Amino acid sequence: MIPVFQKFIGLGQHAHDSDEEKLRKSSLLVMSGPFAVAGLVWGVLYFANDLLIPGLIPFTYGLLSIASIAHFSITTRYRFFRNSQLFLILVLPFFLQVALGGFVPGSAVIIWAIIAPAGALIFHSVSRSLIWFAAYISLVFIAFVINDRLPDYINWNLAP
Repeated sequence: MIPVFQKFIGLGQHAHDSDEEKLRKSSLLVMSGPFAVAGLVWGVLYFANDLLIPGLIPFTYGLLSIASIAHFSITTRYRFFRNSQLFLILVLPFFLQVALGGFVPGSAVIIWAIIAPAGALIFHSVSRSLIWFAAYISLVFIAFVINDRLPDYINWNLAP
């Protein structure tokens, strides 16, 4: 394995961590890194198409995710790292869908927020994942309620 990658996936691990805990920490790092980069690229693509507000959402997600990874590497506070990553993954699609004008113009991007409760099943517990799932359902409901109330100027008339 590449030494830099090995060092990266070992961030935040303690000698007293169980093998399962080490695997959870490594797995979350392996997921968070590419998600952060994808958020930055996604934001830049929106910026390139003159969509500043929609671009700021994934770009900010990428920056906050990188900051969360850096914070974890310094403090080794896994609980904060896990919860911040799940929270960011939950709210990014909601805010992006709203910024794009709703379900149709935003291609129902909120569906991707399901990764948060699914991630909670992996990195948390079943009972906690139910809370994350309830938060997901709540955001979908809120998106549904505000969908027809979004001002027309938010609809960017994106080309297919």
